[in-house]
Amino acid sequence: MPWRRFRLGGFVDIDWSKAEAVCPTAKKPLSIWLDQEVVDFFQASGKGYQTRINAVLRHDVQPQKALKDRLRK
Repeated sequence: MPWRRFRLGGFVDIDWSKAEAVCPTAKKPLSIWLDQEVVDFFQASGKGYQTRINAVLRHDVQPQKALKDRLRK
């Protein structure tokens, strides 16, 4: 059964069946310019919004890295 989490607009189901455990890595301080709407969205979900932004970026990067690795072989 999926967990339910409150997001803007109400509760959403979260399917953890495909979740992967990730060991924390060292973080690099960075100044980045984001659209205000993006910042507002993540901040609205509370403490840890920068970690969630990082998770979204990581989720996008991993398949691209895997594809590059396959093409190099």
